[in-house]
Amino acid sequence: MGDSNESPHPKKAAFLAAYAKVATISHAAKLVEMDRCTHYEWLKTDPQYAEAFREAKLEACDNLEAEARRRAMVGCEEVIYYQGVECGRVRKYSDTLLIVLLKANMPDKYIERRAIELAGTVGVNAAVVPAEELTDVELATIAARGRRGDATPPQGSNGNGRVH
Repeated sequence: MGDSNESPHPKKAAFLAAYAKVATISHAAKLVEMDRCTHYEWLKTDPQYAEAFREAKLEACDNLEAEARRRAMVGCEEVIYYQGVECGRVRKYSDTLLIVLLKANMPDKYIERRAIELAGTVGVNAAVVPAEELTDVELATIAARGRRGDATPPQGSNGNGRVH
């Protein structure tokens, strides 16, 4: 970081390695005994560091995903106590993490779909007009009415939102 012929500053390399493992800037800074603001200063002033941080962030994300996958699929063993005495162990899995992984990896199949129901009176001549066909004035009018919570057609309209 700095000149391409230079070896990376030891503190920068240590921070990047720690960040790749723990995935939080504050925690990584504590591990290498530096102020977290130093990282942000390096990002602003050292393009090679900024690129190395992008790589470390990818590694951190991979590590987070691997841990989520492990907790969802392999589970974690928990000790069971009765009256203060260990009496067994049970393996617990994270259904929530499994759902998140399914949604992330197969969104077409697992993403939540919501239907939007519009309430209000629509004129007999109502027609759907694609947004691309509306003028800037019509779009601004619709936006202003939406901000006010007004769902009725504007005065002078034929029910399809177009004003004559």
